[in-house]
Amino acid sequence: MTQVPQEHRLVHSGRLRLGPVTLGIVAMSPDPADRAARIDVVDRAAGFADVVEVREGEEVATGRHTVRFIEVFPGDRDGYVVVTVEETGQTADADTPGVRP
Repeated sequence: MTQVPQEHRLVHSGRLRLGPVTLGIVAMSPDPADRAARIDVVDRAAGFADVVEVREGEEVATGRHTVRFIEVFPGDRDGYVVVTVEETGQTADADTPGVRP
């Protein structure tokens, strides 16, 4: 039986820490039609740190973890992002880090 990754909600004014992975919203699109966010992604285990622009359905590979962006709900103060974080079992240099559609 495959375990479904747990979804986590990242709110606009906070940071989310899941093991070695820390996420924070830097900015969100104010346009409801453009569901995009700039996210600070840090994976201490992989030595990965970057600010990336993401949309719903995209994922960020850090080398050791994959962060999937399930939902991006824009808003100046009430915006949020729903994510899952999965360990890839890879070494830091086994996967090319960055945003993937």
